[in-house]
Amino acid sequence: MARMISDILDISKMEAQQMKLAVGECNLVEVIRLSLDDPAFLVGTRQIVFEPVSQPIIVRADAEIVMRIVQNLLANALRLTPADGVVRVGIASEGDHVRIFVRDNGPGIPADLHRKIFDKYAQAIAAPSSRQRTFGLGLAFCQLAVEAHGGCIGVDSEAGEGSTFWFTLPGARHALEESSLLD
Repeated sequence: MARMISDILDISKMEAQQMKLAVGECNLVEVIRLSLDDPAFLVGTRQIVFEPVSQPIIVRADAEIVMRIVQNLLANALRLTPADGVVRVGIASEGDHVRIFVRDNGPGIPADLHRKIFDKYAQAIAAPSSRQRTFGLGLAFCQLAVEAHGGCIGVDSEAGEGSTFWFTLPGARHALEESSLLD
């Protein structure tokens, strides 16, 4: 309930462009590791596999908000992944952007719903084995938060094939590149 209220308030602030981001340099590998440390993600027989890059990726972002985005995508993936399923989290550098992804092997999402699921109160499908009802606010929050950082968000999915939710953030630098700029 607290998360839902927080999402409603934060969505309202973002829509009114009144939410201030605490932007600073952050290491995305560490932000994702911290996201995965939340005890809420003790997942029984499901597996979470983090596929980090070999070196830190530094971006200017609000680390707490990025952590909430990752946790929201992860919670959705776990809710829709079968009991013996695997959820993969990873980072891919794309020039001066970085792509963070969360991939599940759940039921997938029909193509006609790919954009709609980011609308407030929208839901693509209910988790087959879950009694947990969602309110359709998490992905709306994620979209607004990613866009506030100058990035974009989307999903690659087909019904019956699982889903890969991803978002990009601009300004990614590898730590090695950063140190060579200072020399």
